[in-house]
Amino acid sequence: MIDATSIPPAARSWRVVAGFVDPDLANWRLVRVAQYAELARGLPLTSAAFVAAGILIAALFVGSVPLPGLFAWLMTTALLLALDLARIRARTRPGDPDGLLLHGIRSSGLGLLWALPPALFAIGGSTEQQLAACLLSCALMALTALTTGTVPGVLMMFLVPSSIGLSIMLARTGSPLLALLPPVYAGLLGASGLGVGRAFIARHWADQALEDKSEVVRLLLRDFEDSAADWLWQVDSAKRLVAVSPRFAHAAARDPARLEGMPLLRLLSDGPADETGTAALRNLVSLMNARERFSNLVFQIVVNGDARSWSLSAAPRYDADGAFLGYRGVGSDITEQRRSAEKIDRLARIDALTGLPNRREFMDSLRIGIGRALGDRHPCALLLIDLDKFKPVNDTLGHPVGDRVLKLVAERLCTLITDEDVCGRMGGDEFAILLARVTPGAVDGLGDAIIAALSAPFEVDGNIIRIGASLGSALAPRDGRSVETLVRNADLALYRAKDDGRGTMRRYDPSLLIHAEHRRMMEAALREALDIGDQFHLAYQPVVCATTGVIDSFEALIRWSHPTLGDLAPGDFLPVAQEAQLAGRIGEWVLRTACREATAWPDPIRLSVNLALAQLHDAQFTATVLSALSDAGLAPHRLELEVSESFFLSDSATILPTLDALQALGIRLVLDDFGVGYAALGHIRVGRFSAIKIDTSFVRGSTDGRRESLAVVRAGVAMADALGVATVAEGAESHADLTRMQALGLDRIQGHYAGSPMTAAAVRLMVAPRPVVLEKEEQRSVA
Repeated sequence: MIDATSIPPAARSWRVVAGFVDPDLANWRLVRVAQYAELARGLPLTSAAFVAAGILIAALFVGSVPLPGLFAWLMTTALLLALDLARIRARTRPGDPDGLLLHGIRSSGLGLLWALPPALFAIGGSTEQQLAACLLSCALMALTALTTGTVPGVLMMFLVPSSIGLSIMLARTGSPLLALLPPVYAGLLGASGLGVGRAFIARHWADQALEDKSEVVRLLLRDFEDSAADWLWQVDSAKRLVAVSPRFAHAAARDPARLEGMPLLRLLSDGPADETGTAALRNLVSLMNARERFSNLVFQIVVNGDARSWSLSAAPRYDADGAFLGYRGVGSDITEQRRSAEKIDRLARIDALTGLPNRREFMDSLRIGIGRALGDRHPCALLLIDLDKFKPVNDTLGHPVGDRVLKLVAERLCTLITDEDVCGRMGGDEFAILLARVTPGAVDGLGDAIIAALSAPFEVDGNIIRIGASLGSALAPRDGRSVETLVRNADLALYRAKDDGRGTMRRYDPSLLIHAEHRRMMEAALREALDIGDQFHLAYQPVVCATTGVIDSFEALIRWSHPTLGDLAPGDFLPVAQEAQLAGRIGEWVLRTACREATAWPDPIRLSVNLALAQLHDAQFTATVLSALSDAGLAPHRLELEVSESFFLSDSATILPTLDALQALGIRLVLDDFGVGYAALGHIRVGRFSAIKIDTSFVRGSTDGRRESLAVVRAGVAMADALGVATVAEGAESHADLTRMQALGLDRIQGHYAGSPMTAAAVRLMVAPRPVVLEKEEQRSVA
């Protein structure tokens, strides 16, 4: 086998490269054939250039050189070129190494002829004539190097005599250096030719080796055809099947003789006449007409009544002259692979737990539904469903029970819709329903039915479980003409349902988008304010003894002064901060700022700071509190941290260890908003909380004489007294509130009657050791 990695040593000699001698190597004749063919391709251009240059020389030297001599020179040049051209046109083979000798003779003759203009014609000629003869000779030497460089010997036979002619002309100037320039120039061109020739031989030698390897590949392909599951196929330039292999015939379930000569397109068109099959055939015809290679084109055909899938790959074939012969490639039956892939795809579109369409499949169905709604102008509806109180099911009863509940939810939802509608699970505890055709009142009716069905108790493993659902709906095309827009708007309606207390359904309204944009702007402004750091400030509201009026503590309340939004109360921006996960950053700023200010107060007066749930979820929160106390120089016993009772509704297991760690440091813990759900009753034990704050609604209700409010307040006071825990009444706005709270036995009060929120400077003036006079209806305060 020929080694394509390098030229054999016998062929590396410059004489071999130049074409003066031939090495004793197999296939070397093919190299010479290629060299001759390359020379023949460049001959027309060279001949045209020589004729044009000859005519130009004749025109320049008319009158300086005898006309018969000039004419004879020009005709001899043309005759040599014409003989070469005629010889090439008469040949039937692409190349002949014997022609290299004739090329060399022609090249020497042309070199001698073109030595005459500078050596003889220019004697006594003008400067312009001498310069023209010199430039034209140099140009023809360079052109010859370009067109005959593959055989440096032929190039050298032209360069030597032509450079001698130039040297003779330049020697007449009397400068030896000028006379040496033409041989140097010719030497450089010759060296370049040797490099080109050696590269040409190396490339052709590699081509020979590649052809040798291709023959081995063809042998291997024959073995492949005999043993593999795939098959080889081949068509001629008219796209007719040729050389049909037994395996190909077996795959097509036809006799090889019947397939021979059959148009490939006729065979492939024997399949489903659908849009996909037609598009595949059009693509194949386009590629084959453009003579481009293709890979893994899939076609559906029918073989003995069975639908099969074929994958075809092929590349165009050309002969040595570049003529197109057709295509050769590989085919395979991929029916089973495609069926497996389709099965996997179906599984990938179904929620494994509930058997409902998953998010991907539901979105595809929604896209189709919106398209139909746009086409027939009959609206469809999207309902997004979020389960209420489902997380505690997982937390308390475990995920297996939660999974059973989700299955039961899916079953109940499916009983409420028609076969045209689609119910899907979007993930977690979120479901969605697509109503294919909406009639008046259908959306509201279905929403009420869903809420009722999911609010009914579920029984799982002996556990009676009660959850609920919040819904948001949007109609297409009224509320959205694309999947993304419709889902976004239904989501906005769902958020409104959650904000309105859950267990309800809300329709999309354009005002929701305005509200969402406002929240987005608010979030951006919050982030900017946190980065700037000078837009927030704190106000401090006193908590006083209900009997003596002595100030017990101050609660730090955040305020936000925005340059364009104005002064904002906590209720305006804290919900946005919680959704944007900024509550932790804001809470830390409040804690550190308030601790620094509290160091200016007398020791008995404590600082009270509200906590966000995100802070209690932060693993580093205890360290943050210690850092704030240390930086400010505030003793731990002077800090009270208020924890909302609602926190225990969602994640008591996570926050209790953090609360215990804070209490162990000497920090006081206060249970805020007591009475909103009795969620923290099990966690009010001796030593954990130092005070309980009765929610404002129960304080007002007690003053108004509402029995349920009085019951909650009395229960809180009784439990606090039993545990040795203080009680605080929030929202005491009047003397009547004070009197009622004193009568019920509360220890402290907080509200505008005791003192409105005030600035840090106002607090410093107020903390002088004197009691607050509670009988006054109004107190001076700075908001």
